[in-house]
Amino acid sequence: MTEQPPLPVPAGNILITNAHIFDPAEGLDMKGADLLIIDGVIRDIALTIDAPLGVETINAKGHLLLPGLIDCDFVDYDPISALYGGITTLVTGKNTATNSDNYDQVMGPRLHCHANHQIERPILASETGLALAGDTANRMGLEGIAVDAETNFLKQFPPKATTLLGPMSSYFGLDHLRHMQDDGLIALTHPAYFSLNELAIVGYDTRAKFFPPLRLDFDRQGVIDALNDGTIKIIASGHVKTTRDDKSLPFAQAKAGMPAQTSMLTMLLELTNTGASDLNSLLPLVTTNPANHFDLPQGRLKAGTPGDVILVDPTKPHRLLANHSRQGHRQEDIVCPLDRRPVQGCVIKTIINGHTVFERT
Repeated sequence: MTEQPPLPVPAGNILITNAHIFDPAEGLDMKGADLLIIDGVIRDIALTIDAPLGVETINAKGHLLLPGLIDCDFVDYDPISALYGGITTLVTGKNTATNSDNYDQVMGPRLHCHANHQIERPILASETGLALAGDTANRMGLEGIAVDAETNFLKQFPPKATTLLGPMSSYFGLDHLRHMQDDGLIALTHPAYFSLNELAIVGYDTRAKFFPPLRLDFDRQGVIDALNDGTIKIIASGHVKTTRDDKSLPFAQAKAGMPAQTSMLTMLLELTNTGASDLNSLLPLVTTNPANHFDLPQGRLKAGTPGDVILVDPTKPHRLLANHSRQGHRQEDIVCPLDRRPVQGCVIKTIINGHTVFERT
């Protein structure tokens, strides 16, 4: 079976008015402002822009207008979930055209194959545990992974040129990395590690099986601290399209991971809405930082850059449900440990190359 690349998105013309345009990397925090995309490229950003003849106009109604997100660490190529979550660019080091065709072909997101893209996993090959070593693993009879697994890896990791390292998940591993002061190591994490802790697996809930496994809430808070102080430079989804069949197996045999592309931005907004972090700190981790690392022109709101933007309602209350992303597409029974979680904030529109490719209904 072969996987088709995304359909090319035609260059579009669009004027977005009355938006809260926000991009800390470009120093933008403009309320009630307009953004104009012509021929798929951002042409102008101003408080008021006269609509050119024949250009579609969208009233943002004061909602956030952000750069499209960039995801550089995922297992399953799943463009439907990516667009639903506001991800407009996927970066991979492999030829994804050889994986699977089990999805509906859609327009976008941009697929950037980077020959040198490689992520070092911060865990030794000898670590094979299913849960974090400790009380929870003992009570459940699961093989545990060492509490200091990440720290041990970092102590043995030879200095290299610029290296992506992740997903980082432990307080002590991040603290060790913080004190290494090695600018060549770029730490990355996934939403699971700042949204969940090891108690999610209690009752052998395979939806919360990850590798590396979930840790203590102490570690979860340590990941949030590392997001805030800049120790972690990039957030990626780690997206795995897990179905009910994948997770309806004994814990040891069940597939690890979760479908995180649909909820990545929402979980960032959860941190901002609860006061645990702020969008100034978090947004560059999913836009500018990966764009700079892979030398991409997108990931910023600036005249002359690709017209990839997302319209976001940062406070809209709803409940997460991974299957929502499949509406209008082939139905798949996708499950996620965040399902039914009450949250605030979601993507309203995803625009690539000046063309609307997703609209929340």
